[in-house]
Amino acid sequence: MIKMGLRNKGKKTKTELRLENLLKLRGEKVEVGHFPESGLHYSGMTFPELMKLHATGVPSRNIPSRDVLEILFSNHYDLTKHPDIKKQLSRLIHNAENPRVVVEFLDEVGRILLEEEVDIFGSNQLAPNKAWVADSKPDGNTPLVDTQELVSETSYKNSMTGERVKWR
Repeated sequence: MIKMGLRNKGKKTKTELRLENLLKLRGEKVEVGHFPESGLHYSGMTFPELMKLHATGVPSRNIPSRDVLEILFSNHYDLTKHPDIKKQLSRLIHNAENPRVVVEFLDEVGRILLEEEVDIFGSNQLAPNKAWVADSKPDGNTPLVDTQELVSETSYKNSMTGERVKWR
C-alpha cells in the first residue's frame, strides 16, 4: 500500500480526491469486442468463438484471417493521441475527484473504440472475399457483414458499471 500523505480524517482536498480517483482508475478497464452473454450465432458458435475463427482464419475452408481487433488496436497504438480520447483524458485529469467523470471517461473510450471496430467490418482493411463469395452476396465484397448479426453484437464493457453496451 502506498501512503502519499493523504489525510485520514476530515474532508479531503480536491487534489487528494483527484489523486484517489486516478489511482482507482488503474484497476478499471474497458473491454471492446464480443462477449459470451451475447448468446449463440446462427452457426452454433458463441460470438467470441466466431471472432476467434475469423481472427485466425481457416485456410482449408477458404476463410482468410480477418482479425478485426488487431486492426483496431494497430490503428490506435497510442490511444492517448486519438482526438476524442485526448479531450476526455483532459476532462478526466481536471475532474478526477468526481467518480462519475471516471465512469464517463471509460464509457467514452469504449464508445469510440466500439464505433471504430464496427467501421472495420466490411471495410477494405479486411482481406477481401473470394470472387465467388462476393458474387453470391447482395453487397458484394463486404467481409463479415452478410447478416449483420456479428456486427450488431459488437459491444463494450465498463468495469466500473459492469454494464455491456451494444452497438446502436
